Amino acid sequence: SWGEEVIVSPNGRHMFFINTPANSSELPSFKVEVFDVATEQVISSISTKEYRMEPRHMALTADGKYLMVTSEVLTYRYCLLIDAEKFEIIGHYGFAPGMQAYAICAQS
Repeated sequence: SWGEEVIVSPNGRHMFFINTPANSSELPSFKVEVFDVATEQVISSISTKEYRMEPRHMALTADGKYLMVTSEVLTYRYCLLIDAEKFEIIGHYGFAPGMQAYAICAQS
C-alpha cells in the first residue's frame, strides 16, 4: 500500500493520508490514516469499507475540526465528513455524476 494524498492539520500535530492498497481489487481495504507528528506513529485508521468507496481527494477545514474525503466510483461520487479531532466518520453524502468532488470539499 502507499499514501496517495497527504494533508497536515493547521496546528501541525497530525497528518492525514489516504492509504491505497497495492492491489486495486482490495477496494474494501482503503483507509484514511492519521499520523501523529510528535510520536511518528499512525494513531488511527478510518476505514471506508462500509461505504465501498475509493478515496481520491481530501480537504481540511481552516479550523482543523473537519476532514472531507471524496471518492469517485464509476458514475457515482461520495463525500465523507470526518471529525478530525475524534477521527471518526460523522456523515456521508452522495452526489450527482459530473460534479467535482474536490470542489465541493474545498468550499465546505
